[in-house]
Amino acid sequence: MDLSEIKPTERVIEILHPKTDEPVGLRVSLLSINDEKMKQIKRRIQDEKTRLERAGKILKAERIEENQNELIFGAMTGWDWHDATLNGKKPEFTKASVIHVLSTNEWIVDQLAKEISDEKAFF
Repeated sequence: MDLSEIKPTERVIEILHPKTDEPVGLRVSLLSINDEKMKQIKRRIQDEKTRLERAGKILKAERIEENQNELIFGAMTGWDWHDATLNGKKPEFTKASVIHVLSTNEWIVDQLAKEISDEKAFF
């Protein structure tokens, strides 16, 4: 077996209602946290944490949330609002709109973070 051929692939997940586990009509395409594209984001977050620790400081909770949203956005390759809307509209896939949706819907963040951390599912 050639190990160089074993690589994670993009996957599409369906966002589920937090109470009923029924699909809400939003699909998100994700890369693995270990995808080559994600290295730069992970390094930036780790560098920031290391800098603060050296100065005797810690990351504030708000910054941790911002970093998580940045990481999730970095792992996303797109979204499809096929049967869902936000305030009656289907948001475009831009960093600003993704961050807005993530910032105002923590239950979506929780689902995406869980899916991204399921490394085995990307193979």
